[in-house]
Amino acid sequence: MKKILISVVCIVLVFSLTACGNNERQKQEIASMFESFDKSENIILLTCFELVVNGTHYDLGDIKYNERQCNIVFLEENGFYSYIYNQDNLSVEFLYTLYETFETTSLGTETVPSKIINAFWGDNCFWFRMDNPNTDEFQQMYYSWCIDTKQVNIVDSDSISDDYEYSKDSNRSTRYSFTYTSKALENYLEITDNESGITKKVDSSILNTFEEGKKIKKTNSSTAFNIAHAFEDDGTIYFVSIFGVNPLGDPCYCYVYKWNFETEECEFYTSIYFEFYQEWVTDMYIK
Repeated sequence: MKKILISVVCIVLVFSLTACGNNERQKQEIASMFESFDKSENIILLTCFELVVNGTHYDLGDIKYNERQCNIVFLEENGFYSYIYNQDNLSVEFLYTLYETFETTSLGTETVPSKIINAFWGDNCFWFRMDNPNTDEFQQMYYSWCIDTKQVNIVDSDSISDDYEYSKDSNRSTRYSFTYTSKALENYLEITDNESGITKKVDSSILNTFEEGKKIKKTNSSTAFNIAHAFEDDGTIYFVSIFGVNPLGDPCYCYVYKWNFETEECEFYTSIYFEFYQEWVTDMYIK
């Protein structure tokens, strides 16, 4: 019995070492693949854990103002919009920060009527979803603060769509509308030209249209194909997708490719390496 137990332990150890060796080899192969692709640092990327500016990574927990963490909601070419929030007294301070120096300007302060559930950006406004404090029934509402007028606006929950709140391009483009669908076996993005009304669907088949994409598709990833965010510039749309390496997604790559709505031509743009899995992308800006 003792010999059998020792044999079983040895077999388990052999399989474990083999698996570790395979994982390390696969990790190196994936790293070599992405390193062989084009690289551009003219990108600013905001994930759930990090801000990446021209190749430099910043932990979001380290980005603070008056000793409070900045909650970044929107990226621009030279800086980002964020807010700090005191949950005890419901005070919110709206901020703009430069990338180069991290110099921060206070844009204004308000006291919100209820605790913030979700924050996003749209039409030059900070938007917060929160419970409506004026009703006993469970009912939510949206609170917005405009950076141009410093005015507050409150609307019913029915007034804001999911596509607006969870916009794939942070409500940046006026030319195109984006609708993302995530299913068990299929993830795709529908893009509509607001002038012509033409809608096109982008799914994993887009990887077949450029050489780097074909290589990515052939390589095993621990994550299913996804379009984490989009950025539109004069008819060219940049997509970012998350590629997990190990079973838990660590490490991972956010790779970016650009696609023309009219011609449907696609090119690889760049990739960013992360030591830990990035669950989502909040915003992206191509400089």
